[in-house]
Amino acid sequence: MKRYDICGLGNAIVDIFLQVQDSEFSQMGYERGTMRLVDLEDQKTLLNRFSKGGHELQLVSGGSVANSIIAASQLGGQCSFIGCVGDDRYGLHYVEEFKDLRINMGNPVIVGE
Repeated sequence: MKRYDICGLGNAIVDIFLQVQDSEFSQMGYERGTMRLVDLEDQKTLLNRFSKGGHELQLVSGGSVANSIIAASQLGGQCSFIGCVGDDRYGLHYVEEFKDLRINMGNPVIVGE
């Protein structure tokens, strides 16, 4: 049986980063330096607007537990993360990033989600 220094259980959240002008951002009712969760409709609107403007999207695996597991792994710990992801672009990115970081996720993909 493989042993781990730390195993975390959490939400597998993917953060989407892009660089925009303050004016573009404020026109949509957002404030610089803040974090805001958005629903699927708002996400589609934002991604559609900014991807047409030539903005490059950067996907980063996140979530508070996952961030802690990533940090522990980068400090040399043998880590595992338990969290489910769908078989979409974001879920597959999450799994691939954790694989690259050598963090065990087991078999987290839920097909059709």
